[in-house]
Amino acid sequence: MRPESILQALSETRPQLLDDARETAAAKPKAMRPLRRIAIAAAVVALLVSAVYAGSNLIPAKVPATELHNPGGFNMAWQTKTARRTMDDGWVFSFVQYTNKDGDDSNLCRYNFFGVNLRYRFDDAYRMVEWHEQDDPNPKVQQYDEYLRNPAGSGDNASLYVPGRLNWGEGSAAQRRDAEKIAAILTNDKEPEDLLALDPADYEFETIDKELFFGLMREALTSEAHEERTDLNYWEHQPVDVLVEPEWTDGYRFQIGFLMSSGCVDELFIDVLYRTGEGYADYVQLSDLVEDGTASPEQREAWALIQSVVEQIKETDYFLARTDLYRDKTVSGIDFNRLLHVMTDLNEGRKDDAYRERILQ
Repeated sequence: MRPESILQALSETRPQLLDDARETAAAKPKAMRPLRRIAIAAAVVALLVSAVYAGSNLIPAKVPATELHNPGGFNMAWQTKTARRTMDDGWVFSFVQYTNKDGDDSNLCRYNFFGVNLRYRFDDAYRMVEWHEQDDPNPKVQQYDEYLRNPAGSGDNASLYVPGRLNWGEGSAAQRRDAEKIAAILTNDKEPEDLLALDPADYEFETIDKELFFGLMREALTSEAHEERTDLNYWEHQPVDVLVEPEWTDGYRFQIGFLMSSGCVDELFIDVLYRTGEGYADYVQLSDLVEDGTASPEQREAWALIQSVVEQIKETDYFLARTDLYRDKTVSGIDFNRLLHVMTDLNEGRKDDAYRERILQ
């Protein structure tokens, strides 16, 4: 795994780790405290594994996570138990337990609860301000509404930063309070039996259904370990990502959001964005047109094709599943070879940075 990919994964999935490192040198200004429990073990382990097995030809198969030696694959010391819940508005909430196969979990962040939106990328409540202090190359961030009340950045050095995806816990002060409550529950010193014994009646949250949280926790902790895919290219991907074609071509772009665990594609959302203006959020989504009944018959046909592709990929954990369904097809003016190009890049583990949109204003 490339070092820059690890840094990207650190910055997007465990920003608190980076914040803690920076705080050793200087006090951090009043800034948003992101959700802290998204584990980065996959990125770190993938680096070690890829260094040893670079150039290996692996069979793209799946095996039970309890097997230390994956046939045709590689040794993986840790495993996950995962439960997810997908909402109609694109939010996916996940609870993950990380365990080492040798039984020693002392070096792991054992539990994680997080939410990400795979359908919608922008919401004004999630905007932030980013700036650099003197020659410090590491940016500092502060939620935009907090910046307006109490600016910590200075002058022209501050820029409006629009995150490339929506992470639950970063949209409001109430979300951050809920995230802190959950972080206080999911401490490493608790055993699964301790968490299963908790009574939801003893807890209240402001922005999330507590039955959703405790239900996912119970489901994950009592489930079997997640299966593992033996293709290192799939372990290279970030566990959470929302990607978009870098350019508007013929007035539209494909958007792909996914959640992965142990090299498997757990959740996937593919959409088409139609440009309506020059702003970063000036577009309409094919999924919305279909949902509100304004899509043309041809657009509904294109959406049905996309859903078939999504189901095949999730069923097989293979980004190039059933390419025969859409290769060389154009439906409602949508060239599906462009989708094939993106999925080929994902399958081959090519650099994802070209598909991540970074917006500074």
